[in-house]
Amino acid sequence: DEPILAGSWVLNAPILTFEAGYGPASLRLGHPRVVSAVGVVVPANNFSYNASSFLRAFSFELPFPGPSPSGTTTVDFSVDRLLDDTERPLEEQALDGPQTALSIVGLVGVDPLNLDGDPRITIEARVRGMHGSALAGSGAALDAVGTPATQWTVRSAFPGVVDPTSGKYTGDLLGEFITDGTIDPDLFLRLEVRDNAGNRVGRRPRFPVPGVAGNLVPLDVARVTSPLAGGNTGAAGFPIVVEDSISTGGGGQPGLYRATLVDAGGRTWRLYRAAGSGATRRISVPDLVGAGGVGLLDGPLACAVEAWAWTGFDQTGFLFSDIEREHDRFSASAPIVFTKP
Repeated sequence: DEPILAGSWVLNAPILTFEAGYGPASLRLGHPRVVSAVGVVVPANNFSYNASSFLRAFSFELPFPGPSPSGTTTVDFSVDRLLDDTERPLEEQALDGPQTALSIVGLVGVDPLNLDGDPRITIEARVRGMHGSALAGSGAALDAVGTPATQWTVRSAFPGVVDPTSGKYTGDLLGEFITDGTIDPDLFLRLEVRDNAGNRVGRRPRFPVPGVAGNLVPLDVARVTSPLAGGNTGAAGFPIVVEDSISTGGGGQPGLYRATLVDAGGRTWRLYRAAGSGATRRISVPDLVGAGGVGLLDGPLACAVEAWAWTGFDQTGFLFSDIEREHDRFSASAPIVFTKP
């Protein structure tokens, strides 16, 4: 749910610096977070990729206080030395991340004819004490195959300060952020494909990541089949029926869905349901008014459904913070609007 912003460096000639501006963007209130930034130079193809020339800069701020309601917070990152600077210690320089392949061939719910740019490739780390994950590296989807593009070669890199490996006989050391306990010694490669309608699909495997011998295939979008867009719920309490994409295409991983409903007044409900074993899954929306409570306003409701799946998910014993920290496959549907009741 946290934004990833992108921009281009611009030379500020009078003071001999490169500058890039991002945002503004909306942030969820109520908790501290990590803010990190990377500077990359994306190569034309996989042949010309090199970790040192790709990942040029990295900055990491922890903790970053959450903004106040309706307030604005500005963060300034300053990078004095690039990662490939000869004065940087070898253990801080850019390292190769996983090389793999991404495919959305035959994927349901995201439109390859209407993609919102190239796939977004990042490396994430779990930060101790934080409910989500932090940006710890970057990647690029290269050498697109197909018309429209549906397959890519994925290259990635991360700074040595988050290096999760060491070698007694090679001299390789664990990264500083791992030895000082800032992040867990687990990294994740996150691959996300979006279309301009608002559908999102992706994978987020834990290191080590399967190589180019087999494509990484995201999860289908869990589309809402009832109520239909433009339709009516028929009652104050009703089921949201979604395609059970986790059971039918989750690679054997269990998981859960979250339906988000927003009424005309801006009030939001989030309802969860574990994946099942069939073609569809029902998420029940209760009638609170009939039970003496306050429900969502009658009138138009916007509805979107997210899905997450990962090995080890147990619906009887998990923390909601595990969703952001542990998931592998994921998808999100573009919102539709129907009317209640």
